Amino acid sequence: MADETRAQILKQHPDYGKVIESDLEMILAHGEGEIGRVLINGLGTIPGSKIQERLAWFNGAGDSLRRLLVSEPRGFAQMSTNIILPADNEQADAAFVILQADKAHAMSGSNTLCITTALLESGQLPFQGNETSLHFETAAGLVPVTAYSDDGKHCHSVRIENAGGYAETLDATLEVAGLGKITVDIAWGGVFFALVEAEALGVALEPSAARVITDKALCVLRAAQEAFQPVHQASGTEGIAYAMVLGKAANGDLRGANVMPPGRIDRSPCGTGTTARLACLAARGGLSAGETYTARSLIDSQIKVECLDIATAANGAPSPKLAITGRGRVYGRTTLLAEPWGDPFAEGFVLADTWGADLSLIRR
Repeated sequence: MADETRAQILKQHPDYGKVIESDLEMILAHGEGEIGRVLINGLGTIPGSKIQERLAWFNGAGDSLRRLLVSEPRGFAQMSTNIILPADNEQADAAFVILQADKAHAMSGSNTLCITTALLESGQLPFQGNETSLHFETAAGLVPVTAYSDDGKHCHSVRIENAGGYAETLDATLEVAGLGKITVDIAWGGVFFALVEAEALGVALEPSAARVITDKALCVLRAAQEAFQPVHQASGTEGIAYAMVLGKAANGDLRGANVMPPGRIDRSPCGTGTTARLACLAARGGLSAGETYTARSLIDSQIKVECLDIATAANGAPSPKLAITGRGRVYGRTTLLAEPWGDPFAEGFVLADTWGADLSLIRR
């Protein structure tokens, strides 16, 4: 590749020259079925002195790097790519941001399962015997985790302490195109959710109904995003990220489908969504410290949830501190070449067949 061509590409895509130092090494993992690749090597310094500023960089000047990592042909719709960063907080072992189809996000339970498992099993962080205590810095706050191992080589489960969920608005009525008036709750669980009962949408929380669930929940998400612009004061996170469709299993377990832009369902039970859900339950007086729940996804993967304590959020709402336990599994490794020279799809592409019908939800 001629030097002038390389210079031209760097001019068009300055993020490559600024932060990609070598081939990008990733550990492939899933958290209860939801894929969360973990990038462990290849990036240099991400601009910003705080984790919130680095997150904002990926949603601004670094957006072409996000698109390279999450779009086809290097990525795909049903996954996240987690960027491991040095922590500023002295209590933290590492920091991370989560890159998804629409933008970079602050926190995710399934991705925390992936990150913990991947960093320990790859030797990036050391096991500490049968129980390894870690802290991760996120734009949503400091997240304590405990990894459990029988052999000092593999994680059989990970416990996440996800504090600070709270209800922003309860029983809000939305006029939703094609659906009429729908009642939703707006709550924080690490990002903001619009939560809606499956019964209100007339859907069954079963794998065969995934497309119908997604189509209807996207309509709710769009209406909620237009009606509400919540701001999480501590992190500065703005706006509603996802729509969580709620129900229960026949045995009484929580069941849910977290619908994510541009139109797909979270394969995991969604730890942040379950946090938002239980925060709404607490706001209605239905949650007490010591209570435990099992939350299940559409593929029947599960997390165990224990309410450790209930504090008070800045808006005066109950704010439960939850311990969420689930499984992360490493299933491979991959390397992306550092230089996309000559590739017409260096920033990726998306098609509505697998990326969902509402491609306008993806930042391009």
